[in-house]
Amino acid sequence: MIAAAVVSVFLQMVLKWDSDKPRDFAYVMLVTVGITTVVWITVTVLTRAEPVEKLVSFYRRVQPEGPGWNGIAAEAGMSASHAQGNLSLQFVNWILGCALIYGSLFGIGKLIFKEWATAAILLLIAIAAGVLISRNLSRGEMAVETLRLEHAEESV
Repeated sequence: MIAAAVVSVFLQMVLKWDSDKPRDFAYVMLVTVGITTVVWITVTVLTRAEPVEKLVSFYRRVQPEGPGWNGIAAEAGMSASHAQGNLSLQFVNWILGCALIYGSLFGIGKLIFKEWATAAILLLIAIAAGVLISRNLSRGEMAVETLRLEHAEESV
């Protein structure tokens, strides 16, 4: 974040790229993202990894999903199937979250401009997305609880 701020300020203050102009704004964004990406990859490669004990503690508390957590799940005594989780469901929730946010924002905008039909459609999309996310999260919590019970039974 510091690198992004420094690069952006440098481009706008020193090189005088005017972010109010669309072309300059695009250049500021592209250069800032490019340099920031190089910085975070370099920092990641050059710094030590977190200790395994800290990752296990984090994993037990948060229980993140994804194949990258298989080794830590094993260290924590959890099944690999738990670490795999359901990333496709998380992806669906991400898309639904976008629909919820944009449907709400544009729906409210259409209400302000008295475009009732479009507002109603957009707000219904937002409501439906919110209901589906809630349902998916409830299912996910039940699955996690089932896995915890299975793990408790295996430990006994």
